[in-house]
Amino acid sequence: MPCIDDPVLWEVLLSACAVHGNATLAKRAAEKLFLLDPLSSAPYVLLSNIYASLGRWDDASAVRTLLNGRGVAKDRGYSWIDNKNGVRAFMVDDDLGMVNAEEQASVYGAT
Repeated sequence: MPCIDDPVLWEVLLSACAVHGNATLAKRAAEKLFLLDPLSSAPYVLLSNIYASLGRWDDASAVRTLLNGRGVAKDRGYSWIDNKNGVRAFMVDDDLGMVNAEEQASVYGAT
């Protein structure tokens, strides 16, 4: 059966590998994604996290080194809070000086 070069299929497989802790298959899926979508940081981050969750720190570090060596930009992390005025999104390193105390408490987990 021919292999389908659909990134979504490989992303789903990689996510399933994370759930089931299958690093061998995860590596294969990630390598396919590196070829199909070379600018996406997601497979690098997920594969690194899979290795880390299994205590394979050297492998996790190697994947992060590969990510940086290939010049792939990792997306910044962000969070959402839902308050009475609507949903607000906050990126890593955002200046929270412009938000009220209630929103700051939500962002920092002090609800």
